Amino acid sequence: MRWKLWKVSGLMVSLLVFLSGCQNAVDPVPDEKVEALEPVLEENTVVADSVEPDDVEEVPTQSTEVGKIHFINTGNSDAILIENGGEFAMIDTGDTDDDATVGAYLRQQGVTRLSYLILTHYHADHIGGADTVLRDFEVETTLVPNGDANTNVYREYIEALSMKGLKPSVPLEGATFHLGEATLTLYNTSGGHSNENNNSLVVLYEHGDDRALFTGDAEAEIEQTLEVGTVELLKVGHHGSKTSSSSSFINQLRPKYAVILTGQPNQYGHPHEETLQLFASKGILVYRTDEQGHLVFQSTGHGFETALSPGSYTPGQGRLTPETNPSNSQPPQYKDDNPNGIYDQEPTGQRESYQNCTKLREVHPDGVPKGHPAYESKHDRDKDGWACER
Repeated sequence: MRWKLWKVSGLMVSLLVFLSGCQNAVDPVPDEKVEALEPVLEENTVVADSVEPDDVEEVPTQSTEVGKIHFINTGNSDAILIENGGEFAMIDTGDTDDDATVGAYLRQQGVTRLSYLILTHYHADHIGGADTVLRDFEVETTLVPNGDANTNVYREYIEALSMKGLKPSVPLEGATFHLGEATLTLYNTSGGHSNENNNSLVVLYEHGDDRALFTGDAEAEIEQTLEVGTVELLKVGHHGSKTSSSSSFINQLRPKYAVILTGQPNQYGHPHEETLQLFASKGILVYRTDEQGHLVFQSTGHGFETALSPGSYTPGQGRLTPETNPSNSQPPQYKDDNPNGIYDQEPTGQRESYQNCTKLREVHPDGVPKGHPAYESKHDRDKDGWACER
């Protein structure tokens, strides 16, 4: 009897276990548990175990977008456009009579807005077109060196800023600003030098492995204070003058490309023979706006590229002792003649007007430089700072 009860009990237990198992099989599994299980099932499939390492497709890394550096041909003045990731920055704006050239070039590149307008120093051949750029394009931030200038071109620039409700900013030493994937780091920001050239802001462009340096008109005195390491591309200081590009500075930078912004002829003889000989001796490729026009370099993030062939190591043609005004015992004032480096574009003598170059040459056979009472921009067709030169 006891055996039968035990047998019946055993049957009941088996039945309960069976029914319980059926119940578990029917009940739906919550969605969150399904999701949690799926990766485990995939990891344990035979297909996953059978894949050879060489058969796994590598996910490509995101490529660095291409940036561009445009050196605008404005003669013996500086105007540089940098673009990266759909953003634009400009370093200097050419001379007072370069407005049309600079404006047209920016529009051709699709520029409507500049994230940064960087003015290296207050010489007219670097800020002459700033008022027009500010008027015709949207500018977010204007970066300038410490100081000011008592010149007409500076006042026009300040008035243009005021009309747009903008204020210039003096960056801190070593401050970095982002432009797309690139960065712009600024040096020599304190100013205070009696020579305006040496107040030039220095800009270091970095994009991936690419590094380029823009030094305005900074001379050897400032170059020896800079510790920026090596760069691939150098915007040569002071239009190739021998006062810049000291051998120790070039030895530090070790550039592959040297870009000179200059026009021919010019009253300074830029670029100077000493500078070009130094570049030639070190195998540095020279690119020149006076020989090649607008210059464009692509920044790939792993090296600069350009479709242009290098320029020559031929020194510039200059008039180092230009003709003075016969009606005035004082010679005309040039940008670099003033001890403090400031140049006022307005002639100081009585203005002379001539209908054309033929008439002007009857009085001034060799033409006249900017600053001379007879100088007019309409007679300076090549925009090199000389009107009606032969």
